[in-house]
Amino acid sequence: QKLRAAGREPLDACALIFALLLDRDPAVQARQFASGGGASSQAAILEYKRCFDLAPLTEYVPLIELAIPALKNLSDRQYAAFQAALLAFIQADDEFSFREWILYQLIVSQVGAQYAAVERRPATPTQGEIKAATESLLAALAWREPDPAKAGGAYAAGLRAMGLPAADLAPRPAMEALTKSMQTLQRS
Repeated sequence: QKLRAAGREPLDACALIFALLLDRDPAVQARQFASGGGASSQAAILEYKRCFDLAPLTEYVPLIELAIPALKNLSDRQYAAFQAALLAFIQADDEFSFREWILYQLIVSQVGAQYAAVERRPATPTQGEIKAATESLLAALAWREPDPAKAGGAYAAGLRAMGLPAADLAPRPAMEALTKSMQTLQRS
């Protein structure tokens, strides 16, 4: 109930999202809070994290969906600060987490679109850019498998399913590269 109530209020919804991303390691938590992400609501984030630890995993997505409308009620300035703090919070552990990236992309795509300044639409990507972006996303998905041989097999299967030529498994893409790939595919 506490998490559901938090998901309905804009600033509490921010703390809820930070709680989902809070690392289990206290040293990493300290870096996350020192990054500026959620520092002002540290007590709430820790409390929401304790609640999440007691909740079944099946409740996580509905709680995120509940928080999205509340996040859309942030002011432009609040959203800009939240997005910057969220990115700093995610990067505080110096590790790439596909789960963190997915949550960040969900927030940016579902909430951030309404805050984006109206600018000229970026050019439609070329076929080569679309191919490279698709390969990057397939590599990220394949690397969810810790065994390199199985990851390579998953990557090859993904390429075949997408009708792309066979290729060696690319290194695990960085968060920034994966974000650019997603943006390219969204423009296609």
